Amino acid sequence: MNASLTYQLIDRAYHHTCRSITRRLLENANRSPMLTRTLTTLTHDDQGDFSPTKLRTVVSDAAAMTGVPPWRVAWDAVRYAGGRQFALYAVGQQLSRAMRGWWVWLTRLFSSKPSPPPPAAPVEAALA
Repeated sequence: MNASLTYQLIDRAYHHTCRSITRRLLENANRSPMLTRTLTTLTHDDQGDFSPTKLRTVVSDAAAMTGVPPWRVAWDAVRYAGGRQFALYAVGQQLSRAMRGWWVWLTRLFSSKPSPPPPAAPVEAALA
């Protein structure tokens, strides 16, 4: 077997393995607490809030490891139902963060005493 063919086989297997891991992590069919914690650790900050920066880092790292563009990694993830669910969760978290910011701004604008923003949705419930 020549070296080029060996490299191509390893390259294909590596891509397949990364996609399998991504699918298992996002689908989490058995509702494994370990997979949920892993996804939360990879995409949330120390306070438990969703972090788009950490998500971008994960996508960039996966793209660098597999040799495909970041958009392809994201596209592969949203091909699965779990990936689409996580994408909607991420968008919802960003909208929620923006709305809390607007709430604080409006409260300060129209009130002499600021009130706290509405509570964020729990992370574990949204990923389950």
